Amino acid sequence: MQLLEWSDTQLKFHITQTENNTTTDVDLTDYDKVLLIIRFPNMIIEILWTVDNEDTSYVIFDLLSEQTKGRAWWIVADIRWIQWAKRLRFNQNTIQWVILASVKVPQWVVND
Repeated sequence: MQLLEWSDTQLKFHITQTENNTTTDVDLTDYDKVLLIIRFPNMIIEILWTVDNEDTSYVIFDLLSEQTKGRAWWIVADIRWIQWAKRLRFNQNTIQWVILASVKVPQWVVND
């Protein structure tokens, strides 16, 4: 996946499990929180998603522009669930993305 530096992005994941070649949705209401851990070359960002009361297998993380500012590079990420202070990994493979460099244009002011 490619993300743009300086942009607000919503990352949506569908959490499923596969057993005996059968894929089923994971009921996230069984968990306290879900955590997205993004590793940049020089820092780590953790974005927390609190499970609501709905029966859902989707999580949505908000990656804000301030978190990607000046960080155009390859990044890796993992999704973990938190229950009673334990952290266990949801994703089977590490997620790999690239943040593309962008140019920030100052706000234009138009005079009448």
